[in-house]
Amino acid sequence: MSDGLAAAANAGIEAMTLQPENSGQAATAERFVVPDQAAAFCDSLAETVDALIKVLDEESRLVRTAKLTDAAVLHAKKSALSAQYGGQLHVLKQNAGNMRDLTPEGVERLRSRQLALEEALQANMTVLATARTVSETLIRGIASEASERRGGPSVYGADARSGAKTVPSGSAIRVNTAI
Repeated sequence: MSDGLAAAANAGIEAMTLQPENSGQAATAERFVVPDQAAAFCDSLAETVDALIKVLDEESRLVRTAKLTDAAVLHAKKSALSAQYGGQLHVLKQNAGNMRDLTPEGVERLRSRQLALEEALQANMTVLATARTVSETLIRGIASEASERRGGPSVYGADARSGAKTVPSGSAIRVNTAI
């Protein structure tokens, strides 16, 4: 999810600098012809970006404080905002050429919000990667300890060599990979 969001964030900055693309899509985005229309769209997109930043910051805070269940609840909201953001980026790409002419200040505001989103995304991905690494390390440690306990005692064989440990079959360790 975060990788897709990062790609969308990069596409957002590109959309503000590139000319509209003709991708041959069946659905065409609304074309802005008056400054008020373009400014209202910029305001709407900035609100979406701000809401997304807020959710990412909250998720990062919850993961840092080990409240993973609470953080997982934000997934649906983050997904919905990401989808909304992606749709708005499509409209922005379709209007890239005339957005600069209709509302240059709106485009500059979007650029600054876009950079703030990239920072929030980077921080969020760092926190999630750290939490994932920590949890994987813990799981490996627990699995290693469990397998050592199941292996029985280490003893020397008749030839004074360490006997090969045989690990009896037991129940598997379950891992929740939600992060």
